[in-house]
Formats: sequence, structure tokens, C-alpha cells
Amino acid sequence: GWGTASDGNVWSGAGSGSLAVAANQGQISNSSSSSTFETLGSTTIGNANASVRFSMASTSDTAGIILHHEDGSDMDLARYDGNGHLAFMVQQGGTWYTIAQAAVTVHAATKYWLRFEIQGTNVFLKLWQDGTSEPAAWTLTSSSDANQSPATAGLYGYANATGPVSFDSFSVLSLAVIAYRYTPLQQLCYAAPTNTSACASPPNGATSYGYSPADNMTRNAGATQAFDAASQLCWTVSGSSSNACGTP
Repeated sequence: GWGTASDGNVWSGAGSGSLAVAANQGQISNSSSSSTFETLGSTTIGNANASVRFSMASTSDTAGIILHHEDGSDMDLARYDGNGHLAFMVQQGGTWYTIAQAAVTVHAATKYWLRFEIQGTNVFLKLWQDGTSEPAAWTLTSSSDANQSPATAGLYGYANATGPVSFDSFSVLSLAVIAYRYTPLQQLCYAAPTNTSACASPPNGATSYGYSPADNMTRNAGATQAFDAASQLCWTVSGSSSNACGTP
């Protein structure tokens, strides 16, 4: 595997590709005969929203996110398929099924974001180029009741000999009945039963988050945090406060 992740969980998996970590990116290279499936830790998640940033040396490479990884033969997969499609796939009993796909345009050596969400039988996939705003609409929606048990999550890729498939900023949020909204910089702005409202107008009952111009989290759920000019945390207080760093 890729060793220990920043959250302390350990990567493990299988596949023919060579694995490496370079510049804080997990890389898959030289996939000679099979795709690589890397799962993170042992925490099991049911309904989930996962995202990752990735790039590929060739548009014939593949990259994706795994959810509901019960074992080596049962899982759900959102992937760029190496052939101009964003696809939702299901593996059951070792057999792969493509449930739905949508045509997309990607370029080699360019970073993209992939978001994969499963809530019950509803499935959502989204792909967009890094440095652009996340689109409000999903790129692909589908449904499946194939793999419903909570299971582990991870990343998937196949790399031709031209260079590696690279990943970073991987995250998985357990949804339960909660939806999440993000800023264009992929910062969580609120958690709520729905995420159809803009960050500036969260729905009733939302747990809100806010950030300074330096991208420090100044509003953390029900607490206010203050940072100094070096982006170091000065203090945290329950509720709201407009006090400066030196006057907690």
C-alpha cells in the first residue's frame, strides 16, 4: 500500500501497479495486467460523500473512488474509464457491471476533482477541473441496491507506461441523513438535511462553517476561532465573537 495516511489510517490493497508517494501524492505506475484497488483503514461507512483530486499521464489511464468495499469481489466504483466516460460500476461476486456512464472530456497531466456520493439506493457522480468552481449539478446520477452494507472506502487506478496516475486530498464523509455544501475552494460551508442552498444562505437547521481571507476556519459549527497573521490559532470560544486575536 501507500503506507500511513495523514489521518493515521493505513492503506492496503491489491493490483499489478507500482505504488509510490511523491510530493504528498499517492501514485500508481506501470499497471502491467490489472487495476489497483487501495482501501484506507478499517472504518466502515454506509451513506457517504467522497472526493479526491487526481491527474493522469494519459487519457487512456483510469482513476476512481471506491465505496462499499466489502471484500475483493464486492464494491461500488466511480471512475474515469480511460475512454472518455465517467462511469458508475458495481462489482458483485467478482463480476463487474457498468450501471451508468456519461461522456466527459479530460486532458493528460491536468488535475481534476471527482466526487462520489451514495445515499441509500441513490448514486451521484461529479467531475470538474481543478481551479474551477465545483458545478452545482451532478455529472451523472444513477441508482443501485447491489452493495448496501457499510464497508470500507478507497481509491482505484490503472496506469499505462507513460507515467503515473496521481491522487491527493482524498476525503470521505459519512452522510447518514446529512448533506454537505462546499465553497469553490472545496471548503465545507455547511452541513444540513439538504445542500441545494448556496453557501451564503444555508438552510434552516444547518451547521455552518466560515473562513478568513487566509483560508483559516473562523466559524467551526457553534464556535468562533481567531488566528494571528501567521495563521496560528489564538483562541476558540463557544458562540460568536468579533474580538481580535489579542483580546479573547
